[in-house]
Amino acid sequence: MSNLKRLALYLNNQLGSASLPDAQLRLFTLMLGANVVKGSIYWYDAVVNHAGDGTGRAIRLILTSILIIFILRRFPKIIYWGIHYAVLGTILHIYYRVFNQAIGADVVSLQAIVMVVISSFYGLGKRWGTVYTVIAAASVILVHYISYRFTGLHPLPQNLNDIYIAINWLVILLSHVYFHGVLFGNLRESKLLSLRLADVAEAKSNFLSTMSHELRTPLNSVIGIAGLLISDESNAKQKEQLDMLKFSAEGLLTLINDILDINKLDSGKLELESTSFSLDTLLGGIAGGMEFKAHEKGLKFKLSVSNKLKHFGYYPQAGVIGCNCFSALFSAA
Repeated sequence: MSNLKRLALYLNNQLGSASLPDAQLRLFTLMLGANVVKGSIYWYDAVVNHAGDGTGRAIRLILTSILIIFILRRFPKIIYWGIHYAVLGTILHIYYRVFNQAIGADVVSLQAIVMVVISSFYGLGKRWGTVYTVIAAASVILVHYISYRFTGLHPLPQNLNDIYIAINWLVILLSHVYFHGVLFGNLRESKLLSLRLADVAEAKSNFLSTMSHELRTPLNSVIGIAGLLISDESNAKQKEQLDMLKFSAEGLLTLINDILDINKLDSGKLELESTSFSLDTLLGGIAGGMEFKAHEKGLKFKLSVSNKLKHFGYYPQAGVIGCNCFSALFSAA
């Protein structure tokens, strides 16, 4: 697991905020649990006030809701399809109420439309949310142009109807509480994560700067001593080896300076500079380092530079002068 994932998990555990799937599962467990209570209200009303007419419909609502709760708890990965089922079932219930001869577009129907909006947008996304919202909201308009009406659904007594409406408002309220917690919890986590990452980046930058400065000090000493030894009386072979040592140390110093430039680049303080150099000397230094490794492997390494190229290089005031006038050759020792 990457450090970023560990940090995100740590923040999530510290803040205790639920993920979106957790909030979806809570919401639909709440809605289906409310259906059990509302089904019980309809069952009670059917038995007490309508001689059992409508008990079958109430029992089906109760048993279906309990079964779906069990399935979603047992297999939470199918929550997406469970949301589709719940939303479609709610839309059918809306049309059944709105087009019912004894009910019509009452407060409960409007509450059910709000539940469709919440469930489909929070649970299924913008596209399905738009589709299901349009279908559900169209019911209160189509009822004025379609004359067909259902029969068989009895209006609840005022006291039971008020309980039914209160349960729906509670479901709507808690659904917003769940998803508000997810939204602002994630925003809070994102802000804390950004602050932590900024601290990590600053620590990295400070480390690179410190390390680079610490390395430059001994390297400058190496370069200085190599220069002093070169200026002393020495045979040609020693001078060549000392030149190679100085060139390699200067190359390493350049690399360290490049590391410092990365930090400057992050802070927007990098400045480009134009420096003259001898291409002949540069090629010789590179070849010298490769020659040593070649000899270790039993190979001969030879660099051949044309006289046309010698004493030429890059000079900022005059431009670039160069040509394909060098070659390198490996051969078995």
